[in-house]
Amino acid sequence: MFFWFKKKKIVLDCFTHDFFAYEYCKPNNSIRYLPQWYVDLPGSFNKETGDVTTIKHCIGFSELYRKSITIPFWDTIKITFGMRGEGFKWSYPQDIQVSDDLNRLVTEHPTIQYNNFRGNSPGHFKLSSPWAFKTSKFVQFTWHEPVWNNNSYAYYALPAVIDFKYQHNTEINFMFKYNDQPGVYTDIIFKPRDPLVMLTPLSDEKIEIKTHLITFKEYISNYNSLRQSPQATNKSPRHLYKMKKKLKEDLFNEQKNEKKCPFGFGKK
Repeated sequence: MFFWFKKKKIVLDCFTHDFFAYEYCKPNNSIRYLPQWYVDLPGSFNKETGDVTTIKHCIGFSELYRKSITIPFWDTIKITFGMRGEGFKWSYPQDIQVSDDLNRLVTEHPTIQYNNFRGNSPGHFKLSSPWAFKTSKFVQFTWHEPVWNNNSYAYYALPAVIDFKYQHNTEINFMFKYNDQPGVYTDIIFKPRDPLVMLTPLSDEKIEIKTHLITFKEYISNYNSLRQSPQATNKSPRHLYKMKKKLKEDLFNEQKNEKKCPFGFGKK
């Protein structure tokens, strides 16, 4: 007799207090964010000796978008930078009034934290995401640049391997190369639904994405403490991660032991 058990999905819960992000700029399967140039590209074209296939026949490309998740931008901003030493400036469009929020939208890390990367100190900026991700089961994701969506060579998203069981942060880090000539400035424009980063699960289990709109109070109560800076807690990010991981594992084991029979049946 054969028993067929339906494979369980891993649920990725995405929480935000930002109505615009929830309504129009949700994290979704990357297929939903295929670049327009790819959509418009034919499968093949004629060239003297016959048909020449295009990248639409590339399995590596299609599998990347089929199995990954994209976080799109949820606002409209402009970032401007010139030579090293000038830093960068960012601004909203003139018709947008800046309101006090949980964090500044654009922040940066001091160059001493990544000194001599690629032989110099490139510029860095970080977008404070309105999303908090959570999975009940441990699964790691490769966090990487959506290269095929990025038409600019001025900046790139930094790669990582991350999980959302023991931490829920989705801050997005970028680096950029300063200009070499004085008086030359580069503008980076981010618009709603621009793909910022792709997440590819390191698992063959299917990921089901669920988005939730919560109140600002709920967001602060449940997720703000996980977004505190090391300076505010006097603990390194690695220490905080390990501390939260151990605490959650201990609580899980306690709950598991409470469900065991008090008379010892079923125990090893």
